[in-house]
Amino acid sequence: MRKKIWKILPLVTGLVLLTAGSALTVHGESDNTIDVTLFKLNLPDDWSYDPNDISDYENTCSVSVFEGADKDSSQNDFTIKANEESSYSFRKYLQTSDIDLHDYADGTIEKTTIGDVDYIRTTDNFDRIYYIYRHEPSGVTYKVIISGEENDSVKNVFNNLELKLEDTGNVEAPYPWDGTPFTPAPQSIAVGDYTVTPEYIPFSVSQNGFEIMRHQFAISGDRMYHQLNNTLETYEYTGSTLNLLSSDTMDEQGMDLFTDTDGKLYISRNGGKGIVMKDGQTILETGTSGYLSVHPSGAWGITSYLGYDTEKVTFQDGSVLTEPWILTSMNDDEARTGIFKFVSLVEISNDHIMVYGRLAGDDTPSKIAVYDLESNQQLLLGGDQQEDPAYFGSLTGIAETANGYIAADGNMREFYFWSKDGTLLAEVDCYDMFGTRYPWIEDMKVAEDGSVMVLMTQDRADDSASELMVFRLTGF
Repeated sequence: MRKKIWKILPLVTGLVLLTAGSALTVHGESDNTIDVTLFKLNLPDDWSYDPNDISDYENTCSVSVFEGADKDSSQNDFTIKANEESSYSFRKYLQTSDIDLHDYADGTIEKTTIGDVDYIRTTDNFDRIYYIYRHEPSGVTYKVIISGEENDSVKNVFNNLELKLEDTGNVEAPYPWDGTPFTPAPQSIAVGDYTVTPEYIPFSVSQNGFEIMRHQFAISGDRMYHQLNNTLETYEYTGSTLNLLSSDTMDEQGMDLFTDTDGKLYISRNGGKGIVMKDGQTILETGTSGYLSVHPSGAWGITSYLGYDTEKVTFQDGSVLTEPWILTSMNDDEARTGIFKFVSLVEISNDHIMVYGRLAGDDTPSKIAVYDLESNQQLLLGGDQQEDPAYFGSLTGIAETANGYIAADGNMREFYFWSKDGTLLAEVDCYDMFGTRYPWIEDMKVAEDGSVMVLMTQDRADDSASELMVFRLTGF
């Protein structure tokens, strides 16, 4: 049978393909035997493949086959992916697939047995069917992906799949509820003439999971709000601990959180679906898209989203009024107003608007521009070249304090401190100030008492989960 070429990209980049003398054999017991490092598949005669469709590495393999002789007209595709991965990575996949980790750990989750292997069956939004099996002694995860109808012909292919299960001595990490929470060791740091003191504010019950770079939070009085995807949690903030009060599933995924001095909570969403909440109830639909940063008074804010025009949003008697702000047409060199090519972050203090983004031009750095409330630029913060101090990686928070400005750099795992006149006072590594090990700085906000609150995630030492942590900075 003449096989149609259909190229499959490798699952993992950066690995080296095995040489011609290695385990990759596309002709074995018959022309339709595919024998790779982690599995073997004997295809029925009415299914096709091409050797170029086979990816065979030492720790990851994939094969895609199709029913009939022509890929374009085939109604059924069958893909096998085998990947040696950490238990953390596998459990994160279960979570994102809406598979309950407790049910999986307890063995109560429904499984389908095919060829003496117990698979978890699930589907995605594209009507593809997934069969998932984790071989713990080797740390290899197998995924079978079926596109099309799960008919007898497809089942026949599945029944001819042989997994190569070898005990390599892999030991799975503890489950999150059995793991050891990460305990930081914060210590005070000299910043110019100031002493900045970090304080760890623990959750009364460890908050952990497998998500990083997606957490947002906000503080209002004795309440802390935490958002992850479409889950909104409310905590009692006692000043020394955080106690969970409620956890709600929202109808839309949130992007950022802000509060005002009146206790209102502003939730940024795309698609014109931003909302304002108070006392757990939605009191206003803002109609805004992208990130809405709000002045502490709650009277107005600014929306931003990458290269889109910034807008000033005014809240007036239950109405939402919008007008262009000073950064517009950022993608157009001729029509652009302002200094930025795109904006990544806007923070608003009582007295200033702080904008972080990439400057217009070629090979330009990212900077923080500080504007007064009349939109006049006052400062431009950040290094020009990679070797310069405070050359930004990816900022995740900006704050103005009584004595200056702080920026949190997620990529560099550093905090930058400037005086009110823009003089760089210090660059401080997370390890030195918080006693963490390469965390991700998720968010940073200023509390009503002027202290700076920092939200971080940190992988546990036993790889059981990522720890969610809150710190308070005082002294600056």
